[in-house]
Amino acid sequence: MLFLLSDDTTMITGSNLAEGVGELESYAERLLLEGAKVYVIGRSQENLEKIKTEIPSLNTIQVDVTNWDETKTAVEQIGVVDLLVNNAGILDQANFVDVEMDKFDKMIETTVNRLSI
Repeated sequence: MLFLLSDDTTMITGSNLAEGVGELESYAERLLLEGAKVYVIGRSQENLEKIKTEIPSLNTIQVDVTNWDETKTAVEQIGVVDLLVNNAGILDQANFVDVEMDKFDKMIETTVNRLSI
């Protein structure tokens, strides 16, 4: 057993990208095996439903972590979060000098600024 997480609440962010869902499911399954209550939050209701279908014991909440009011409401619904897997992030795959300022701001907003609760 890696950890004993009985009765601990874990929140995993970043279920939006389909290619990242498999890894997210691995995290979630392991945490559930260790006894944690697991919440997955993300922007895509479709991906959240897919994850919930594959792992019914998960709790899912649709929220965009770049929207502070939505995020705060989601965290208040969850209550005390004992462990955060901050998996949310976006990347514009371009040369740094070619990235438009609004895209750069969105990357920083999602990847760095959010969930510093």
